[in-house]
Amino acid sequence: MKAVLLIPDMESQDSLEKVREALESLGVMGEISLERKTAVIDFNPRRVTIGEIMEAIRERGFNVKMGPAGC
Repeated sequence: MKAVLLIPDMESQDSLEKVREALESLGVMGEISLERKTAVIDFNPRRVTIGEIMEAIRERGFNVKMGPAGC
């Protein structure tokens, strides 16, 4: 399943790496854009929920919300 996450306070390469670590810790693949402040993720909803993914990102200090498709 694919989803777009908006991460408005991701502002540096360090921030991007923290988001990447959060995703990888759950086995989630994604394209993270510092410029657009988004993560376009691909995940298996049988293994991890979107809520768990968002919580892992929040635990690393970032606000996150669902973005519109095609963002």
